[in-house]
Amino acid sequence: MNRKAIYRVIGNTLFLAAIIGVAYYLLNNSLKDIVQQIVHTRPLLLVLVIALGLGYQLIEGKLTQMIVRTTKDSFSFWDGFWVSNYAAFFRLITFGTGTLLSELAFYHRRAIHYSESIGISSLRITIYKLTAFFYAFSCLLVQAPTLLSQQKTLFWLILIGCAVTLLLAGSLFFLALNVRFQTWLMKITSNHVHQEKWQNRLKALNSNIDALRSTMQATLANHSRCTQLFFISLLKFLFWYSIPFFIFHDMGKDISWLTAFSLISFATVLAGILPSPGGIGSFDFVFSFLFQPLVGTVAAISALLLYRLATYLLPFSLGFVYVLLEKRQQIRQEIKEVKLTKEE
Repeated sequence: MNRKAIYRVIGNTLFLAAIIGVAYYLLNNSLKDIVQQIVHTRPLLLVLVIALGLGYQLIEGKLTQMIVRTTKDSFSFWDGFWVSNYAAFFRLITFGTGTLLSELAFYHRRAIHYSESIGISSLRITIYKLTAFFYAFSCLLVQAPTLLSQQKTLFWLILIGCAVTLLLAGSLFFLALNVRFQTWLMKITSNHVHQEKWQNRLKALNSNIDALRSTMQATLANHSRCTQLFFISLLKFLFWYSIPFFIFHDMGKDISWLTAFSLISFATVLAGILPSPGGIGSFDFVFSFLFQPLVGTVAAISALLLYRLATYLLPFSLGFVYVLLEKRQQIRQEIKEVKLTKEE
C-alpha cells in the first residue's frame, strides 16, 4: 500500500475542509455586510456591478497572458484569468499575507520557474501602480482648482499618494534592472557573510535576481508590447472606476461621472500608502471619507459594499470555485493511485 498517496489524500481533504471553513467564516463575518447589501440591491444594478467586475477580471486575464507569454508560450488566456482570482481568494483567506505566494505557486504549476514568476508578478504590480498613478494624477490636475480652493490639505495628501505610488513603481524597475546596484549590494553582503550556507543562499538569490531581470527585460525590450500592456491596463481600470458612478446614479445622487471617477482614483492611491493587511481596511476608510460629504453616509457605505462585491467578493468567489475544482481533481487522482496500489 502506498502510504504517501494515502497521506496526500488525507492532506488535500483536510486542506479542502479548512478552506471551506475559512470561506464560510469570511462570508458570515467580514463579508457578511456585502452579502446583506446584495439582498437589498436592485437586480439590474447588481447585474451591472457584477458585469463590470467580471470585465475587469477578463481584461486582467489578457494582460497577464501577454506578460507571461514572453516566458511561457503555452500560458493561455484562461490561465491569466484564473491566476488573478486564485490569488484574490488566498489574499482574503490569509488576510493579505498569501497573495504573492499563491500567485507564484500558480505559475509554478504551469512549469514557470519561481524567479521568472517573481519577474512576472513584479511587472504586473508595476503596471498596476503606474496605471493607478496615471489616473489619480490626471484627475488631480483636473480637480486641482476645486481642491485648492476648498480642501487644500486633501490636495496635498493626494499628491503625496501619487508621488509614493510612482516611487514604488520606479523602485521595482530600479531594483530589477540596475545591474550595478545588484553587484554592489551582493559585494557588500558577501563581505559580511562568511558561513558557507549563507554564501550559497546569496549565490542563489543573485541567480534569481538575474532571472527576474531577464524576464522584465524580455517584456520591456518590446516597446509595442509595453504600450499595449499599459493601454490594456488603462481599459481594465475603467471597469472598476466606473462602478461608483452607476451605483450613485441608481440611488438618484447628483454626482457626475468625472467626480466619481476622480474620487475612486484618489482612494486607490491613498489606500495604497496606508498600512492595512491587503489594503482592505484602509480603502474602506478612504472611500467613505471621500464620498460621504457628497452623497451622505448611508449612500457611501452602500456604494462601498457594492464596490467590494465587484473587487473582492467576485474574484474571491471565482478563486474559491477554482480551488474547489482543483482540489477535487487532485483527490480523485490520488484515490485512483491508492486503488491501483491495492490491486498490485
